[in-house]
Amino acid sequence: MPYNTTLKKLTIPEYGRAIQDMLDICMGLSNRIERLKCAEYIVSLMARKSGVKTDDIENIKVLWDHLYAMSDFKLDIDFPVEVRSEEEAKFNPDKIPYHYNLPRYRHYGHGIEKMIQISMATEDPDLRKQRECITAIQMKKAYVTWNKGEVQNEKIFKDLHEMSDGKIYLDEFDCLLPDVSPMPVSDKHKQKKKSKQQRK
Repeated sequence: MPYNTTLKKLTIPEYGRAIQDMLDICMGLSNRIERLKCAEYIVSLMARKSGVKTDDIENIKVLWDHLYAMSDFKLDIDFPVEVRSEEEAKFNPDKIPYHYNLPRYRHYGHGIEKMIQISMATEDPDLRKQRECITAIQMKKAYVTWNKGEVQNEKIFKDLHEMSDGKIYLDEFDCLLPDVSPMPVSDKHKQKKKSKQQRK
């Protein structure tokens, strides 16, 4: 596993390495339309992370400026807004529009977000459906681990649909999710918890 000191320095660290990794994947797509769809999804994640609403036109434009800067000003798409050039950004950088809203799906983690992005960028229909199903399975495992309880498959499919901005739709006919049970609490953990309660 590479250490952060050996990884490429992030242009805007506040967005995290997962966003940068997604952007790198996006830039590698050969289809111009797919690159645009991918970029739009990344900006939606950036908006969610910083608490920017989709109708906040001014701050959404800032996010597009940041995305372009994070690509070293090399992202080749038909931008939906006018982005600032490298020279403009250098002399008058935008601030990150943080609103500090807690993400709705933080229990799934950045890994799931990346899997969703990869699935959406897959052009082969069969391979895409396979990757979508694998993503849903991992989401169910993450949900059960986080909440320490069972979850209905419909909930997982609904969350996946929303996290992909409506671009991924699965149901029981497309993807059979396995039964996942929460990990049992170890005796050592129970004993430690009991000791803490006795000391109170």
